[in-house]
Amino acid sequence: MSNPIYPRSKIDSLFFPSAFILNNQVDPSIPPQPTIVPVHEEVSEELDEFYGKIWNRFEYLQSIKELLDSSEFQIVSKKSRVIRCLNPQREHKLDQLDAFLNKIWMSCKSAKSISKAMTSREYKIVADESRVEERLSRQMQHCLSQMENEPFKEFHYKCAPKMNCGPIKTFRLHGAPKEWRMKEAWVEGYKVGISHGIGRRSQMNDTHLADAFYLKLSKNTHTVQLFGVFDGHNGDEAAYFVRDHLLEKLEEALIEFNPDGLSTAGIWNALKMTTVRLNQDFNNQDQLFPNRGTTATIAMILDQKIWCFNVGKSRIVLDNCGTPLQLTEDANPSDPRYKKGIEKRKGVVTEDRGQWINDTLGVARAMGCYTQPEGISARPKITVQPLSEIDTESHLILCSKGVYDVACTRSIVQAVHEHKLSPAGTLARNIVYSAYESGSKDNLTCMVVKLG
Repeated sequence: MSNPIYPRSKIDSLFFPSAFILNNQVDPSIPPQPTIVPVHEEVSEELDEFYGKIWNRFEYLQSIKELLDSSEFQIVSKKSRVIRCLNPQREHKLDQLDAFLNKIWMSCKSAKSISKAMTSREYKIVADESRVEERLSRQMQHCLSQMENEPFKEFHYKCAPKMNCGPIKTFRLHGAPKEWRMKEAWVEGYKVGISHGIGRRSQMNDTHLADAFYLKLSKNTHTVQLFGVFDGHNGDEAAYFVRDHLLEKLEEALIEFNPDGLSTAGIWNALKMTTVRLNQDFNNQDQLFPNRGTTATIAMILDQKIWCFNVGKSRIVLDNCGTPLQLTEDANPSDPRYKKGIEKRKGVVTEDRGQWINDTLGVARAMGCYTQPEGISARPKITVQPLSEIDTESHLILCSKGVYDVACTRSIVQAVHEHKLSPAGTLARNIVYSAYESGSKDNLTCMVVKLG
C-alpha cells in the first residue's frame, strides 16, 4: 500500500494532546499519549489512508532524535522498536520513545484490522431497492420456515399469583429488576406490558427498552416507536450498553441513510449499521468487558410498518388475531446458513456441548464478545410487516430465549390470543410465570404490545 504525504496537523490531532505539539515541534517534557484509532469511518479507502498516516508518523523520529541529541538509531518498522546505541544520559528519554513506538505499532495493527472489517459484509451498504426487497422477502420466508418446522411444545399458560405492579403511566421502561415483577406503560399510542424473571439463574442479564422518538427527515417528522429485548451473556454490561445507546445510534443512522426521505433501502441499511456500530462501540471501550456480550431483538414501528431486526436467539412473534406469524429467526450455529458464515469468518462450530461457536458462544449472531471475534457477526436479520395487514386485537410479543426453551411460536400466540382481553402487563407476567413453571432454566423476559 502506498503511503501518501498528509498535513502534519491532521496527524497531530489523531495522536497527540494539544500540549504535546508546540509549533510543529515535539515537547520532550510531556510524555506522549497516543489515542486509539477512530472506528466510525465507514469508507475503507479512508481507513487505508489513515493506516498510511500512522506510518508517516515515524518521520517525527528525526526531530525527536535532534531534540534528544542521542546516538544514532534506526527504526525497524515491522517490529516497531528502536535499535540504538544507548547514551546513558538519554536512557530515560529513549525508553519513552520506545514505548511510544510500540503504541503506534499497535494502532497500525488496529487500523489495518478495521480497514479489513470495513471491506467485509459487516459494513456493506445495499443501495438497490429491489435487492433490499428481495432480502426482506427471503428473510421472512426463513422466519416462516423456522416456525413451521419447529416442534410443537406444550405450553401451559398459568395465571401468576398476585404481586406488586405499577399502574399504567407514561415513562421509559428501562432495567430488568432482579425480583420477578411486571410493569405497564403507554408508548406513543401503544399499550405495553413487560415482565422479567431471574428464573433459575444466579444473575439477571436481561433488560429491555420501550420508548419513542421523533425523526425529522427533510420537511417531514415521523413518530418512531421502539421495543427491544436484550439477553446478555457473561454479565449484563453489553445488554445495558446496547439498550442505553440504541435510540441515539438508530436516529443517527436513519437520518444518514434517508437524506431525501424514507426509503426501504435507507431504513434497511440504517437498521443494519445501528447494530454493527453499537457492537464496535462496545468493543472499543478499552476492552473493559472482554467476555461480555448480548443479543438484541428489536421491533420498530415507522411509517405504518413494523420493522424487526434481530441479533441472536430472542424472538418476536405476532398474534394476528389468532394467526401466528414469526417475525424474527433464531440464529442457531447448527443452521447450515449460519454455520457457513461462521466458518467463513474463521470460526469453528463445536458439537460437544450442543452447537457452540469456538466452544464459548451458543448463538450465531451476537454483539460484544471482544475476545472471541472469530466467527461472530453483529449483522441483524431484518423483516418488515405492514400494519395494514394486521387485524385489530392483535399483539406483538417479544420474548428472550428463556421463554422459547420451553415454548414455541404457535403455543405463545395461542396463549395470548385466548386471553386477549387481559391487560398487556398481565399477559407478559403470566407468560414469564408459565415459562418458569414449565422448567426454564434461563432468565425470562416477555414484552407484549397491544396493536389494536
